[in-house]
Amino acid sequence: MTCSVGSELPSYALSVVICFAKGIRKLAGNTPGDHRKKIERFTARMPEAVGLVG
Repeated sequence: MTCSVGSELPSYALSVVICFAKGIRKLAGNTPGDHRKKIERFTARMPEAVGLVG
């Protein structure tokens, strides 16, 4: 990912911007919809773990 503004920023500022962008990406991946999918997978596996299925 290149940016024309990056050439004007000192290297430490560019690393801060990149770190911030990665943090935002992690937060965006942790949405309620994703949490719901994880719960659905967990509840689908519970009967297998308890031994209720087959």
